[in-house]
Amino acid sequence: MGIFNNKDYKHKIMDRKIKCLITDFDETFFRTAITAHLKKVKPIDWEKIYSLIPQFEMYPGWTDLLKWLKDNNIRFAVVSQSTRGILSRTFKHFGIEPEYVGCFDLFHRKPHIRNLQKALEKLGLQPDEVISIGNSLNDLKQAELTGVKFVGACWDSKDKEALKQQADTIDHPMELIKFFD
Repeated sequence: MGIFNNKDYKHKIMDRKIKCLITDFDETFFRTAITAHLKKVKPIDWEKIYSLIPQFEMYPGWTDLLKWLKDNNIRFAVVSQSTRGILSRTFKHFGIEPEYVGCFDLFHRKPHIRNLQKALEKLGLQPDEVISIGNSLNDLKQAELTGVKFVGACWDSKDKEALKQQADTIDHPMELIKFFD
């Protein structure tokens, strides 16, 4: 059972001012499944993957959420298993500028806490000042181990049912707003 099933912990963490949203990238922020088969073929044809970036789709609701975050002075960052090349090219193509981008680390893959801890350090934030959103049990475990509030993204999640049992979950990005009040 995760720590987010603890009623006192949920209440305690929600009493704090949330200053930043940290999101996962693949299948949480952007639909990137069109590249999945290419990442399994060795050697990986990165140029072919990069050529598919214009076909990535930001999930409905994210544009409105990003505007709401900006209007409410809430910082925005990304921590992902994707490579820096994919992330930077995608954000450039779609005109998105996260304050911090943490990417693939061969030695510290999710649910290892290093990438999320590094984001907190670079942003100068404490775990209780952040909400993390992701679509997998590894995302939940990483947040849980770091002490960061987690919300499960249930669109395109293979772990949807397990997330619903272990964490707060949402079915649309704009539903995140209720966690900032």
